[in-house]
Amino acid sequence: MNDVMPKNIRKGDTLVCLDVRRNTAKEHGFSIYPGEEYVANADSYMFNGDEGQQELVELVVNGDSEPETHYPTRFFGIAKPKYPKGTVKFSNFVRRQTPSSEFSHFMITEDQVLDRVNGNWHNYKEGYRDGVILIPVAPDDFYSSIVKLEAGDFLIGQYKARREGETPRKSTYVYRPHHPGEKLPAKQVDIVLYRADVLAEDGDRSTDADWEIISINANPVEGEMPIPVGALVANHLHLSGGTATNMTDAEFVAKLRESVLFWADKSHVAPAGFKLPE
Repeated sequence: MNDVMPKNIRKGDTLVCLDVRRNTAKEHGFSIYPGEEYVANADSYMFNGDEGQQELVELVVNGDSEPETHYPTRFFGIAKPKYPKGTVKFSNFVRRQTPSSEFSHFMITEDQVLDRVNGNWHNYKEGYRDGVILIPVAPDDFYSSIVKLEAGDFLIGQYKARREGETPRKSTYVYRPHHPGEKLPAKQVDIVLYRADVLAEDGDRSTDADWEIISINANPVEGEMPIPVGALVANHLHLSGGTATNMTDAEFVAKLRESVLFWADKSHVAPAGFKLPE
């Protein structure tokens, strides 16, 4: 089995059974039949068993933990990915992430960013709601505006709209006058994409593409970076500029906990050239 390339089936992919009959209802309570479609209940995974290492996938049948619902991926083809690759363009919103801004930025061309996104599409991570995904890309030439706070750091705030037409929000930055606007080379980068129909919910489409790049999340350390607390709240409460999360209250609280714990000792740097008002 080791000479077979993994299929990397993703949760939500629609699969079609190939010309292999496997099991019977009498034997295992569930059968798969050639030509019929099934939905993956989780990402496929590698398993070491009596037949050696093989890639397995769990199907949406008989609950989430029934052993008979886990099958070798060689029995299936992917009929329809949950998030098929489509056209991708930069949203006008993400263009605020420049070297002189308080946001992470990149020093390559937009076309080169798009090449990295398209080249690693199969490794997408699901975002906070349906129609939002994150594509991890190589961090070279990306810079992170996130720094870990030190005792005595000065935090400054502004009340401003992110873009014309939005209600202003409170923003907080760390102000280090001896290193103004200094950003760190990124060690992990996720490109955040919103599907066209999600953006259309609030009239936020700025291109004709199937997907738009909304944010470039560059982390100075390796590991997952939760959505900032303010952005999460604005989304969940559907405040001005926020995109509805469609989360239950319990799901929201879980995400909020992750966000608060991560951002408790971190902040974005103040924009380059920022000076305290006299």
